[in-house]
Amino acid sequence: MSEPETDLMDLRDRMRRFTDERDWTRFHDPKSLLLALVGEVGEVAELFQWLDADAAAEVARRDPLATRVAEELADVLLYLVRLADVCGVDLAAAARNKLTAAGDRYVAGDVRGVAPRRDRASATTSERGSAAALDAHRLSGDVKDRREVDQARTNLQE
Repeated sequence: MSEPETDLMDLRDRMRRFTDERDWTRFHDPKSLLLALVGEVGEVAELFQWLDADAAAEVARRDPLATRVAEELADVLLYLVRLADVCGVDLAAAARNKLTAAGDRYVAGDVRGVAPRRDRASATTSERGSAAALDAHRLSGDVKDRREVDQARTNLQE
């Protein structure tokens, strides 16, 4: 087991204990955790909202902002770990799988220095709706493989 994976498992276990000790498990349904996670991401966004884009990384490394960024990012991570746990997701494995798939989809030699674009970015409203419907079918089990969804999207755009 890798160190980051062990760290995630430790965080997951500590979050479970923290929640159990306070009898908060009943409040930690996926919807509530997701809303809390989104709120925390909003707090991170608020810290960067009016910073000049070119200087944001440098400014965020200096206090007092560095401390606030670290605190809010920690909140995001903790809610994400807890949400994954409640949903039964092995976050480390899911992240590894996602990174492998992204490496296959965005081959470094083909996209180096080019910002990736989403298939839906230039799609019409009808195509976006169809793509969303495909995602819903995939989630319901009608379409099982992500490649089937991607191929169906490609067919819609042709």
